[in-house]
Amino acid sequence: MVDESTDPMEDGDAGVPAGDRTGPPWESEGMGVSSWFETLKGVLLNPGGTFAAMRQEGGLGSAILFAMIGQFIGGLAVVFGASSLLSSLALLGIDTSIIAPFLALGFISLITTPIAAAVGVFIGGLIQHLCLMLVGGAKESIETTFKVLGYCQGATGPLNLVPFVGGFAAFIWTLVCLIVGLAEAHGISRGKAALAVFLPMIVCCCLVSFVFMAFGAMFMSVPVSEAVGAPAPFQYSDF
Repeated sequence: MVDESTDPMEDGDAGVPAGDRTGPPWESEGMGVSSWFETLKGVLLNPGGTFAAMRQEGGLGSAILFAMIGQFIGGLAVVFGASSLLSSLALLGIDTSIIAPFLALGFISLITTPIAAAVGVFIGGLIQHLCLMLVGGAKESIETTFKVLGYCQGATGPLNLVPFVGGFAAFIWTLVCLIVGLAEAHGISRGKAALAVFLPMIVCCCLVSFVFMAFGAMFMSVPVSEAVGAPAPFQYSDF
């Protein structure tokens, strides 16, 4: 087993033999309530040790199911939030007929969220593995990337239950766990893993900036008189 004292901020170890990777409790001890909580705690509090022990291959089912459960729990935040809002408005004597449908959508999201989580692992994993290939960090198969993303999403999903800051905390800690997890699973440096994680955001920011610059250039190229609709020249014949 991997030493739990492993510093999660050290670079990933490419020399961990596959046979020494027994997997997180969710894999090594079987799928259950206790092993789910132990894996959740490991990913959130000791991502370095957890992903250093994660099996790089051997099937995606456990990681996908872990992500679906975690995101389902996180989806409860939508239902609780909508229920609390309706209760507060009702106590104030405000008509809630307009807002009530949103509560129904919240219950529907409990069904769609796990499905979206599974789909998100595959789509996000494809993008993330492509970015790893671009930075020279794809040392293992795409299955390894899928599994890292699945455990990250499953562990950070319940953070959405934290009032007010839950969504932000889940987003930030997903990035942290993903960087550490990819580094440990692929045996690359934290810096290279971080570059792969942030590369999609960098590309999106560049595209948005390009679009704004293009529209700005088009606007600046239009004469001011045409842009503001200058009035027709004054003619004496109008009198």
